[in-house]
Amino acid sequence: MAESVPRLLNMIKSRSSTQVIWMPLALLGLVILSYGLYIPWWGLYGDDWIYLWNFHLLGANSFADFVAVDRPFSAWVYTLATPLLGETALPYHVTMLALRWLSAVLLWWILRMIWKDHDRQIAWVSAIFAVYPGFLQQPIAVQFILHFTVLDLCLLSIGLMIQAARKPEKALIYSIIAVAASTAVFSIEYFVGLEMLRPVVFWLALREQEPNGRKRVLRTLKAWLPYLAVLAGFFIWRIFIFKFPTYQPNLIRDMAASPTETLVMLMKRVAGDLKTTLYNAWRQTFGMFQSSEWRGWGPGLMVVVFLLVMTISLRLPYDNAENVTDRTTWFVWQWDGLFLAVLALLFAGLPIWATLIEVNLSFPWDRATLPFMLGVCLTLVALMDMVVRPQVQPWVMAALLALAVGWQFNNALIYRDEWQTLREYFWQLTWRAPGLKPGTVVISDNIPLFRYSDNDLTAPLNWTYAPELRSKNTPYKYFDLSTRAESPLPGLEEGLRISHGIRSINFTSNTSNILSVYYDPPGCLWVIEPGMELAEIPETMQEAQHLSKPELIEYPVENYAKPPTNLGAEPEHGWCYYFEKADLYKQYNEWQMIVNLGDEVDEKNLQPGNPFEYLPFIAGYAHTGDLDKAQMLSEIVMDDGRYGAELCRVWTKIKEDVFITRNSLSTIDRIRVDLGCEK
Repeated sequence: MAESVPRLLNMIKSRSSTQVIWMPLALLGLVILSYGLYIPWWGLYGDDWIYLWNFHLLGANSFADFVAVDRPFSAWVYTLATPLLGETALPYHVTMLALRWLSAVLLWWILRMIWKDHDRQIAWVSAIFAVYPGFLQQPIAVQFILHFTVLDLCLLSIGLMIQAARKPEKALIYSIIAVAASTAVFSIEYFVGLEMLRPVVFWLALREQEPNGRKRVLRTLKAWLPYLAVLAGFFIWRIFIFKFPTYQPNLIRDMAASPTETLVMLMKRVAGDLKTTLYNAWRQTFGMFQSSEWRGWGPGLMVVVFLLVMTISLRLPYDNAENVTDRTTWFVWQWDGLFLAVLALLFAGLPIWATLIEVNLSFPWDRATLPFMLGVCLTLVALMDMVVRPQVQPWVMAALLALAVGWQFNNALIYRDEWQTLREYFWQLTWRAPGLKPGTVVISDNIPLFRYSDNDLTAPLNWTYAPELRSKNTPYKYFDLSTRAESPLPGLEEGLRISHGIRSINFTSNTSNILSVYYDPPGCLWVIEPGMELAEIPETMQEAQHLSKPELIEYPVENYAKPPTNLGAEPEHGWCYYFEKADLYKQYNEWQMIVNLGDEVDEKNLQPGNPFEYLPFIAGYAHTGDLDKAQMLSEIVMDDGRYGAELCRVWTKIKEDVFITRNSLSTIDRIRVDLGCEK
């Protein structure tokens, strides 16, 4: 036992063992600090809802039909994952974290086989790869487990291809696994550039084993043949068989029509996209210093990362021109690294530039930065090695990584708030609408949910109001009128047929089944009625306002609708709970119920985020005879200046309803005059 301790210490001190043991752990710590700490904040975003809803409706075997329209070979990922991970967000976030970490470790493993004497540079490339600030959709875990599964398989395949050449006794098994893993490119086309980079990586990794240039080229070509066959098969399938069901090869079309102009445009696009991924992605990180919330955790987190990177970097030896045995190896790494980086950037962009897909740092187009990550990381480290003194480099890299982790924290705050907004939105909807008639189309516009499309919101809408449904034909649809180039409605007349599909899931109804809702926090969710005079609702909603039918809301119902459990527990009952219930009771003339709610609101001293939300309470108090309280609340609404017309409409309705005594009628008339409703 006593002898084992010194042996262990010597192993830890050794350069090779330090790398093998500590570098994967350091990368794990880095991804946990960048993403793992925030998993409890995050939920389901974007297409996460659609994928899990499909699983909920039809089971894991349905994914072949579900993804057939755009990525038919991606079904296997979700067919395997969903039965294991279920319908809640947490397991997918943990899986996504593991995949992200594994991608960095696999890259480190590959680079170490190419440049074994440059531990520090390899560590930095891998660390940047793990936290690259251009890609900000890590929280969209269900959707992006596909991307990172394929990325990991591509990297694993390249690594095993190199290992097969280095270990002939295991070459067959390594090659079989590597070729099989390379077929992952059929699942998603994002990383086809890595496959095109494969022979260059192999050629570089073979330098020490085969110094003869000609023989090395021949060995590379021979080893590449099975992978080239897979790649050729992918291109044949993608271009000539499956073709382009979504994004079209617009570059080829434009090149045929006007080659000179298109070539100039392409050069500008390439330069612009490289600037976006190499420079703008880092420049944007300084925007986090403007966030008030960042000042809480942000600085402390960045300090921790800075110290972690410095500690790890200082454990690794300098490998510069002053202390390496062979001075040429230092320069070889720099130029090899830059050469590989340029090729990685260009190969990564080929499918993007062929289809003219936008490369942008804003949601959702930041996903297009994923293929560029390897090239960006290699470029930064190789250029830094050329121009920055070795003793200063750890400080530069620690600062860059601290900025990246701080920016990921800032991004985590955005997704946290987005999740909270979604939860509040659907809980408020169910408070206001405890049931919905099948066939209802919920429409809205400019809702403050920026990580969701209306297709995404259709999933929790159906999951809420038809939780037991197990069919491709669904009873509810959500349309956001601002997200599409053309209106999703066939027209603004009653009875027009609406037919809309989300992949293999279908919906059919008509324009006589529309419910309009409006949501603008800190205000609550409003159900829009025909005749409401609200200038602030978007013009598209005003045009369709006459189609809105609050009577599609079912009340009372045997089982009150609740959002699915993966949206979390019911939030504490604040003002919006009481407003939604009061607005529901107003629709069904349950005036005393509104007064009871109003008394609770007064006891809790709750205030609305928008004075408009006093209107159902005004109606409740007026109908139960408390005209003084109704007038007091009305004056608050009138003082706001935005809702005078709607307030007067409410008082006109009050006058027309149930008051039969002369005194009540005269009091109402006086109140209407005081409010300016009658000049």
